[in-house]
Amino acid sequence: MQVLEHYYAPRNFGLIENGDIEELLIFEPAAPEHQNMPTFSDIVWDQPDTWQGIIADRTLCKKAQFETIVAEHGDYYHVINDLCLSQRRYWRTIGNHDTDLASTEYRDVVRTTHGIQWPTASDLFALKNQEGIVEYLFCHSHQFDASYTSDHAPYTSDHAPYTGESLSQGGAWAYEGPDRAWNLLDDGAQFLEPWLDGSLPFDNNLVSAKTAGKDQTANAIWSVIGFDLHDRDKWEAIFTGNIAWEYFTNDDPQDAFDLEVENGVRWLKLRHMDEHDIVDTMDKAWGVDAGPKLVLGHSHEPRINAARPAAYIDEHQIAPQYLNSAAAGRFENLIWGIEVLSGVPNMISWHRDLETDELVRTVWRTQFGSNGSELVPQSRSRHGDQVPPGYDASVQAAVDLMLSP
Repeated sequence: MQVLEHYYAPRNFGLIENGDIEELLIFEPAAPEHQNMPTFSDIVWDQPDTWQGIIADRTLCKKAQFETIVAEHGDYYHVINDLCLSQRRYWRTIGNHDTDLASTEYRDVVRTTHGIQWPTASDLFALKNQEGIVEYLFCHSHQFDASYTSDHAPYTSDHAPYTGESLSQGGAWAYEGPDRAWNLLDDGAQFLEPWLDGSLPFDNNLVSAKTAGKDQTANAIWSVIGFDLHDRDKWEAIFTGNIAWEYFTNDDPQDAFDLEVENGVRWLKLRHMDEHDIVDTMDKAWGVDAGPKLVLGHSHEPRINAARPAAYIDEHQIAPQYLNSAAAGRFENLIWGIEVLSGVPNMISWHRDLETDELVRTVWRTQFGSNGSELVPQSRSRHGDQVPPGYDASVQAAVDLMLSP
């Protein structure tokens, strides 16, 4: 909110929030009301009636969750209204965690609670130029996630998301925040420092949701029996998907699991959105490097001019029409976004200087290295009120009082 106040509102930016703003996926397995809820063993996939108990529970829980969010975070809704919505410069799409924000029922909770003419969210937002030509399409992109749009869903059309939501909810007790890094962890806020100071680049290659190597299932089983899993392909065979290994501090996957996952420092980030398929579909629909730019989210990974699969040595093999705005909640003290000025996109991030409390805006550029395309800091600027290093103002005043003669 301070980023809006100090930087974007004074410069008359519009704001597009690209899904997953409110968290409506929640499950507490110990709660009494869940004890008689059907389990997945009770479900017949091609008989929709067997899903009704789970869907009814989802509906009840997420509505109560949303009402609590709205009541306790009035500052967010009022800041958005005062700085953006009242100026007709605010739009939002739905994600898999806040799909219901497309309904008037949920929209009216905000209107009733805070007296704000809150808008309904959309699946897709199109940004046109002055000639009326669509230059940008914004979409959260859970619609392209195989784990959300299950092949075995008994519903189609508007009802299909309930399957994905229910599957996500069923594992939420174990996977709440699996790819986040909070201050309470062993390396705390320092985890991000190598990326923020430019020592480490962020990966900027298009990734697949599929496993990296050949089918390693049999080898993986033998490795588990022998307690020896030093091969990334075998780990991905076990989890049946691509794992973002670059976020571990240990290169060896067994060490990463033993020293980071088992200690609660980090979790295996499973990539669930296939960027290869998305870009291939764009190429077929509009032509290579043609058509509007597509801005997605959901994956929590930033992308701008990302390298195509064969682009590790050829700087020209990029995907300029595909962008990803990453996330505002994957890491504590790091917010990603895409700024569009005069039709030109820039990948930016914001974090707070932990010593001065200033807001730091970073513009990122792409470069090609040994691992393909990378994002590295291009420029930084500081905004907001500066607090001198050391104690905050109230503590410093108390210290001064004690030390005074």
